[in-house]
Amino acid sequence: MSGEGRKGWLDAMRGVAIIMVVFGHVLFFGFGITRYQSFLGSSMGYFRMPLFFFISGFVAYKVKSAWTPGYVGPILLRKFRAQLLASVFFLFLYSYACGKGKLTFLDPQLRGYWFGVVLFRIYVMYAMLSLLLHYIWRKRDEKGRVEILTAVFLIVVGSVLAVVLNRYRDTGGWINILDYRTLLHLPYFGLGLLMRRFENKCDMLFRPQGVLYTGIIFALLALVIWELRGGILPDDGIVCRITGEFMGIIGIYVMFGFFYQKRRYFVSGGRVSAGLRYIGRRTLDIYFLHYFFIPSMLFMRGIMMGGGLNLPGMSILTQLTIGGLLTSGVVGCSLGVSYLLRLSPVLRVWMFGEARNKIRQAAD
Repeated sequence: MSGEGRKGWLDAMRGVAIIMVVFGHVLFFGFGITRYQSFLGSSMGYFRMPLFFFISGFVAYKVKSAWTPGYVGPILLRKFRAQLLASVFFLFLYSYACGKGKLTFLDPQLRGYWFGVVLFRIYVMYAMLSLLLHYIWRKRDEKGRVEILTAVFLIVVGSVLAVVLNRYRDTGGWINILDYRTLLHLPYFGLGLLMRRFENKCDMLFRPQGVLYTGIIFALLALVIWELRGGILPDDGIVCRITGEFMGIIGIYVMFGFFYQKRRYFVSGGRVSAGLRYIGRRTLDIYFLHYFFIPSMLFMRGIMMGGGLNLPGMSILTQLTIGGLLTSGVVGCSLGVSYLLRLSPVLRVWMFGEARNKIRQAAD
């Protein structure tokens, strides 16, 4: 599979993932519907953010010869600008625009902008660990064991500590590199690394029937968990955390498997695939900007919850239609502002982390 082909279908998958994220935020910030009050929000919530970290691990994977200080330094600098500095800037701007005060960007919860911070932390951990292990084994690692060991380490450490530290999930901040959210998403990044390492096995792992049946199992399990919430399965605690991680892995398998099987369409398809690829290439832009365009529509909360009608699926139908239309508008506005911001070469470098040489090549 060519590099361009891989990039195309991964971009399309990222595009779908960010649309699901915006949809969940529209339900919550726009209509006051939490994840635990919406079957759609609950089902998507299992895998939409883990999928981003899985894809990030997949594309971050590098062969052992690439891990040198001269290679890692410029990459981390671009990640620092695009993920950490951009998170600080947009969180400050959003807090100020909402009248929350100029210093609320110091909030340990990072409001909605934790994603860029956590992604940067994980990439730093991955890069430093890879540098260290490649330095130790640089003359003895003939089979790429370092890449496998790094991925397994991230998976095991993240999974174990996230479960153990579940009670401290409300702690975090800009500096705490081992906060709950970072640990929670480490395993998915590691799984992405492993999947890239064994990409030649994808045809065997993601057979069409297997992906279909797994998708059906995911939907049934999501329905069962939805019905048992608050009773046998509480909304918090270790059992909930383990269940969530299990469902996240299944959801990632279904999403990745679907896009892998349909990769030729998403690389060379029509307007839909081209649109999803473009959205996927602007994932961080949309994530940083979409909060500004979500209107407060709490007066429609009753309608979004089914309008008091006891008809099966009514809330799902109204949330898909009204929430979906509003999501499209929010994504469109975010892309429009992103386009205007990217007209400035300075902002493309310092806000979105583009390499200067690529900007110069595009200008030539």
